[in-house]
Amino acid sequence: MKLKTRLHIPVIREFLDKQIVRYNTSDLNINVWSKLFSKKEKKELGTNGGECVPPLKNENYKIRIWIDEKAHYPQDERCEVSTIKNRFIFDKVRVHNKDESLAWILGHEFWHYLCFTKQESGNVETKANTNGFKWLRIFRKRYESLQDIKR
Repeated sequence: MKLKTRLHIPVIREFLDKQIVRYNTSDLNINVWSKLFSKKEKKELGTNGGECVPPLKNENYKIRIWIDEKAHYPQDERCEVSTIKNRFIFDKVRVHNKDESLAWILGHEFWHYLCFTKQESGNVETKANTNGFKWLRIFRKRYESLQDIKR
């Protein structure tokens, strides 16, 4: 796995390494970027987000994550986590800073990567969202003292 970013995110790097240790990630590139978004980009991309892109010929899988430099925290994330009798069930969580947002997005997009590479099954948004919430809970437990400082 290769992680490219201009952001100074040592805590996220350490967290990511611990979360993916049991998976084969030799064919994965992760690119995290932060910038000021135009109104058009915000409309198309949202303020924070990501995507997992399957490889084209002889390339690696790519996870791209973008963070709006001017994003205001805390933010509420509300995402579908399951369906029961064709009704969506949502989970909601408050994200307090950029690190928490990155942890959630990484968990979500990494789930898609695991499904693309057949290391997990169920490549649906509900399972990816659930994995994002799981990574966020783990991140908060592990780095609770750091989060208290940043809030």
